[in-house]
Amino acid sequence: MPSYQLRMKKDQRLEDFFQSMIRDAWDVAGRYLDVAKIEQDDFRNFEAETRIGLQPFISAYDLCGSFTECADEVEGSPWLDYDDHIYHLVLPSTLPQFLEQLSYFSFQPIQHLAKAGLEQLVYEMIQNVFRRHLAQHIYYNPFCRPFFCFGVERRAGNQSSAERN
Repeated sequence: MPSYQLRMKKDQRLEDFFQSMIRDAWDVAGRYLDVAKIEQDDFRNFEAETRIGLQPFISAYDLCGSFTECADEVEGSPWLDYDDHIYHLVLPSTLPQFLEQLSYFSFQPIQHLAKAGLEQLVYEMIQNVFRRHLAQHIYYNPFCRPFFCFGVERRAGNQSSAERN
């Protein structure tokens, strides 16, 4: 199972990241939706399915980010801040497959809203927004694995220890 770090700057919260990504995907998809069909619950359903598709793969533990290896061994990036909030993103498949799955979860509740013949475009636009948002926060660190933090309290609500304090 591929494992990545999902890193947020000290002043960012995971919830804010979720909200921004979901709102951007909705706004982009909205250009290709039939506004006459949109109902009040459609955004809430879109948001709920996106969270259902994403949250099971994200976790944080009290020790996340407390070891030098959490930042020093990240590949392909500039020096990272030791104050970053670090979450584990453990995927059941490759990152592209995960993006496809997440986009599909999000697309399902609004598929019926797509203008005729634009369903595939709406799906692809959602996927592109998710890719763009996640790309800003995903890092690969060969030394960072959830089993280093296992046995330590898992953060309720997937908050990092820094966010909770």
